[in-house]
Amino acid sequence: MMNVGIIGYPLTFTLSGTLHHFLMQAMCIEGDYRVYPTPAERLEEVIQQLQQKGLRGLNVTIPHKVNVLPLCNTLEASADLIQAVNTLIFPSDSHSSSGPVGENTDIHGFLAGIPEPVVTTLSNRPSLILGAGGAARAVIAGLIQHQVPALTLAVRNPEKAKETLVLAESIKEKLSAFTVLNVVPLSELGDISGYELVVNTTPIGQKEGETLLSPDQINALLENTLVYDLLYQRSTTPLMATAQQKGLQTVGGLPMLVHQGVRSFELWSGQTVPENIIKQCLDHLAVKSMMKQPNMVNSLLDRL
Repeated sequence: MMNVGIIGYPLTFTLSGTLHHFLMQAMCIEGDYRVYPTPAERLEEVIQQLQQKGLRGLNVTIPHKVNVLPLCNTLEASADLIQAVNTLIFPSDSHSSSGPVGENTDIHGFLAGIPEPVVTTLSNRPSLILGAGGAARAVIAGLIQHQVPALTLAVRNPEKAKETLVLAESIKEKLSAFTVLNVVPLSELGDISGYELVVNTTPIGQKEGETLLSPDQINALLENTLVYDLLYQRSTTPLMATAQQKGLQTVGGLPMLVHQGVRSFELWSGQTVPENIIKQCLDHLAVKSMMKQPNMVNSLLDRL
């Protein structure tokens, strides 16, 4: 019996239960996935209680992904790299005094969402990230891992991006990377024709016509540029729509959501999910996210 779940607050919307119940059924694993709304002051208490109840593990979402770090007995490499945890793996002995292992599957999820021909050329692609909040951490780490030559964070408030830039510098040092890092205010972004990967990590784009980049900026991009929007609704975001009109390749956030969830599932179950089941899961969640669209809370930014 594999009982798992997700902790966060307020957890008004999540597709994680839909994702993991689908995987359990497809992989013939008996279990359950439950939602545990957990305010910050009860974080340690709830984690201990759920471990003692015999849960296999938990997903961790906002606002706990950093605050859970000191509650982990050990951190796996990805979680240590970006100093954020989205997956807890509990000891097999529910009465163990040891805390959980902390892992981060978001980096894997982000990279798995990029088409293979683009992934293999990341080391030649100057990249632009829109936003520098929590969702940007995994994106920054994944791109530096692949040695992108230059990485620019375009933000509305450069002062608030300082912490993210410090983290990016730390990641760069740990990975012995040569990526050139830069932060620019969105108001001063101007011409973006030199970027061959553009990633939106902000919630902007949930409303029709809402985008951080102008049509002129997008139209100036090279034809081989990939535009990746972490919003995971099935319908095309305004940013993606404009890029598609230019003939550019686009990716939404749903593949990232699915792949990070699959990796968590594999860590808990000890089983590898076949590619055909991942594809079926992706199609299943695409339908479910469309059904939830009137609420428009289904942003990967709420899940990261």
